[in-house]
Amino acid sequence: MLNENEQRLPPQASCALTTVQLSRGWINRRDRDRLRFQCHMDIAMNLRIELSQNPTEEQRQAILKPLRAYNGSKAEGNVPEHIALLVRDDNDEILGGLHGRFFYQWLYIDLLVVPEQARGQGMGSKLMQMAEDLARERRCVGLWLDTFEFQAPEFYKKCGYSEIGHIADYPPGHKHFFFQKRLSY
Repeated sequence: MLNENEQRLPPQASCALTTVQLSRGWINRRDRDRLRFQCHMDIAMNLRIELSQNPTEEQRQAILKPLRAYNGSKAEGNVPEHIALLVRDDNDEILGGLHGRFFYQWLYIDLLVVPEQARGQGMGSKLMQMAEDLARERRCVGLWLDTFEFQAPEFYKKCGYSEIGHIADYPPGHKHFFFQKRLSY
């Protein structure tokens, strides 16, 4: 039974009622909940999910844009700045290097490749030290990276990185490690 402040909503009620109207009890709880459900249904019925097997950069950016806007409202520094340290040969061909991005006062190293002929000669350590120096110049909290167990987890430990987690069986039969190195000033 409705009290004097309640109104029965018609089945086709729209989402036009304001939060004030809902919170002041101008409608009863059952109709309010039905209205909320109807609002969600109205919104969901105008959306569809589509699989893109080979998404374009434009599609990726369209997904990323609202995420960056939301993240930017919560934390500063949400626009990544990419860097690369390039290893070139005498012909100016790029044979390896380090690629990363500054983001939220951290440097994420997403690629490190030492040319095979230079492995074991300190080039990897030099690249990592140069990246750390760049992070210090920008007053980063630290650096982080991920690597597979068949790549270089022991190398990163020697560079002062500590494991912060791993995923087993990624790829199957192997581990995928996550490392960080916090900087002190």
